[in-house]
This record gives sequence, structure tokens and C-alpha cells, in this order.
Amino acid sequence: MSVIVGIPKETARNERRVALVPAHIPALKKSGCEVIVETGAGAQAGYPDNLYVEKGARLVSRAEVLSRSDLVLAVRTASADPEGGTPLAGLLREGAY
Repeated sequence: MSVIVGIPKETARNERRVALVPAHIPALKKSGCEVIVETGAGAQAGYPDNLYVEKGARLVSRAEVLSRSDLVLAVRTASADPEGGTPLAGLLREGAY
């Protein structure tokens, strides 16, 4: 069974970063991980969806990232963004990190 690494789009106001750039996907895949990325997650950081697909990630909805991932990588958590954004912790599937 492979570990599913999920990358959601950041929701914090004025946040333009993404937690994982396409160049790192091959190393994750080589180690046996599956990488799923929310459609548009890297756009604000200059990484369009096609770059993620070319490196081996699969584009999915936000709901699928949060419900299927074993490990969710994000730039900001709810506690790191006092001005808003959607908290991820309550949306993750049980057992996910």
C-alpha cells in the first residue's frame, strides 16, 4: 500500500505559495508515494496544473485531497493564519496527518 500525499490549494488571504512544487514529485513517487494535487493549487505560485501532471501527480478536487490523503502538506494551518483561511484539521480523514 502506498502513502497518498495530498496538496490542497491554500485558502489564506494573500497566500501565493504552494506546499509542494512539481520538481519534488518524482522523488516522492520513487519512494512509493502517490501524489494528488487540488486543481489550481500551484497556480498563484507560478506552477500550473500541467506541470504537476507531467511530473506524475494526479489532479483532484479539494474534497478528494482531504478525504483520501494519508499526509496533507500545506503552507499555513489555521493557527498560523489569524486573518482567516479554511482550517484543514477538521476536514481530514481519520488517521491522516
